[in-house]
Amino acid sequence: MKLGKQDKLVIKAFVDKRSLEGPKLSSEGNRLDGLWMGGRGIALWRGGKIHLPDLGSRAAQTVQNAIRREAPPNWFADSVDRASSAASLRSAIRRDR
Repeated sequence: MKLGKQDKLVIKAFVDKRSLEGPKLSSEGNRLDGLWMGGRGIALWRGGKIHLPDLGSRAAQTVQNAIRREAPPNWFADSVDRASSAASLRSAIRRDR
């Protein structure tokens, strides 16, 4: 997946905790979602840190790599948040609704 200029602006908005929507990505400020099937919860702000759940899709990995380039290293909970399982990700998404 190739990220366009609008999608890169959405990533910047997510890092700045702002809401913005692009052709492939959407940010509500505290959560970054991909606008494709299975693209929900690519990155989350929790406890003042950015969490990057391991979603397993190549498109999500591309977006997460772009987030790693955009945000300072000390803003991340881990390089990849492998501790958050699919169940905890679903519960975090439900709480954000």
